[in-house]
Order: sequence, then structure tokens, then C-alpha cells
Amino acid sequence: MFIKKAKTFLLACLLAFALCALFTAKTFGQEQEVRYVDKTAEPISDGLTWETAYISLTQALSVANSNPGDWEIRVAQGTYHPKNEFASFRILNKPGQEAGDRIVLLGGFAGLQGANPDLRDPKVFTTILTGDTLGDDVDFGNCLSNQDGWKDQNRLNNSDTVVIVLNCGLGNRIDGFIIEGGNQGQVPFESKFAHGGGMYIADSSIDVVNCTFRFNVSGLPENVPVHNGLIGEGGGAYVSGGKLANGDVGFTRFINCTFHDNVSSRGGALAILNRSSEVTKVKVINSLFYDNQAIEMSTAVIKPGDDNDRLVQLPMKRQTP
Repeated sequence: MFIKKAKTFLLACLLAFALCALFTAKTFGQEQEVRYVDKTAEPISDGLTWETAYISLTQALSVANSNPGDWEIRVAQGTYHPKNEFASFRILNKPGQEAGDRIVLLGGFAGLQGANPDLRDPKVFTTILTGDTLGDDVDFGNCLSNQDGWKDQNRLNNSDTVVIVLNCGLGNRIDGFIIEGGNQGQVPFESKFAHGGGMYIADSSIDVVNCTFRFNVSGLPENVPVHNGLIGEGGGAYVSGGKLANGDVGFTRFINCTFHDNVSSRGGALAILNRSSEVTKVKVINSLFYDNQAIEMSTAVIKPGDDNDRLVQLPMKRQTP
């Protein structure tokens, strides 16, 4: 009798363990899909290995955005840009999104140009996401002493925003990229607002880690014809509050990031804004802000005050790397 009860108990434990493992894998994304991107790979590819890597980051993101699951995209060193001035690299809400559905975007791999493609060091194997679709921008230089870069007419063909994150749940991450050349505000939108040259985040939870935002512009006065006199906030990045699909409030973290030489009407580096009655949760951790410029207010960061319409500057010491 004792042995029979012991066997029954053991079987129950094994069943419980199996169900727990299945739940954990689904919830925390242990069944991970990995795709590779390397601009030096062969044009016809499936993205499953470095040797068959996608040459386009847009293609890899399209696959991940269109399919539920836990996705990791590994991007080799090099410069990548959207296909035209109206395109951006997008991380979007997945169809039928469930807990554990996420996209982790990792830059800084050696890729096919290295002896070991899996070797990762974003400082050595720089991976650049740029809005300069034609590669013809004038050297931006220091935006405080040189305005020729951000007034350059060649920026008219740049992407409005380099990276867009919309309606994404918990667990998403962008790690190890230089994000540059966004030119938000070149199209005269009816709203007269143009935000986030480097990155635009809305209604999402995401960690932005080890990224550098530089040479991005959003909305400038009418005397700068490149930008049509639009009001823009967050030259480097713009975060707008809102609820996720499950009702939680979005939470964005910038960790070990650098913002320099970004320009905007307001909040040269970063704008953190509430929308309607929704709260914007943003944390900036161990990050540098220097040589950013705003035409109207706050060269570094703007965020909501007690009044949603009041923009205040976060205490920020000017620093250099």
C-alpha cells in the first residue's frame, strides 16, 4: 500500500513539474527564436545562422513582429538604415500577444567579418542604426558650436525616426547600438508636432541598454526650413505614456546610455511626456548627457511636472565620456 501511494505521489509530482516547466517556458520565453543579421552575408538567406544571416534588419524585425514568441535578433557590426525616408526600424505589438512574447535586439557582434562571429563587444564591433538613407549627411560635428550639420539640406531625405517602439509588452530590449541621423519634422504633419528623431516609444515597456543617441533632430523653428517650423520634443528619444494591452502602465528604462549632439525644439536629448491621463514611467540609469541643444527649453531632458502641461528639466550635470 505504501509503495502504491508513493508511486502515485511521484507521478503527481512529475506531472506538476512538467506543467510548471511548460508554463515557465511560455511565460518567460525559454523557447527562443534566434535570427541573425549581417550586411555582408549573401542576399538570399533565411536568417537562421551567421552564414545565412539576413542582410536587412528590417526583414528580421518584420518576421519577429509578425509572429508570436520570444525572439532574439543578433546584429553584426556595420551600418544599417531603413529602406527610405518614410521608414523606420519598428518593434511592434505582436498578434495575439501573450506573456513571454518579446523582442530582444542585440548589436555589437563580430559577425562574418570576425574570426568568431558570436564574439560580442558593442564598443569594438560598432553597430549603427542610421536615418541617413543615402549616406550624404554633412558631418554633424558639435551641435553647440556648429549648426551646419543639423541645418544640412541633405537631411531632408533622412528617416523621420530611426527606431519606433509601439504597444509592446514586458521583456523587450534594445542593446548595443549607435542610433543617429533621425530627422523628425521634415513632413508638415497636421498636428504640427514631430517628436523623437532617434527613437519614439509609446504605450510600451522596454529596456534601452548600452546605446548612444547622436546627431538626431526633431522639430525646429520656421527659420530652419529643413524642419518646416514644427514643434518637436526629444531630439534623441521621446517616450509617451500609456497602458499596455493587459492594462499595465508602460515602463521604459535607459541604462548605460549616452546622449550627445541631439537637437530639438524642446528637450534636446530626451523628452518624457504624459499623454492624456496616462502616466509615463521612465527611469534613466547611469547615463551621460552632453552637448545637446534645445531651441526653446531644456537642453538635456524634459519630463512631466505636477501639471501635465508643464515641462521641467531634470537635474543633469553636463558630462563627457
